[in-house]
Amino acid sequence: MEDKGRIVVYLSPRHLSSLAAIASVFERSPNTVRKWYKAGAPISLIDGRYSAEYNALQAWCVAQSACPGGYLP
Repeated sequence: MEDKGRIVVYLSPRHLSSLAAIASVFERSPNTVRKWYKAGAPISLIDGRYSAEYNALQAWCVAQSACPGGYLP
């Protein structure tokens, strides 16, 4: 995401359809996303492909403090 000074809220589901997409949107490495999955984050892994819904994963990050200070990408 560009413009880190603003908060972005998605009211409709925003589907992140790959490990790379999740890592990019949350500005984390693919290894971190895999760790989140193993820790119980709302990330699906089907046939070796990761996917997540942005709002659910963002809420999990905030609740787990996985995103420093509740950082919203």
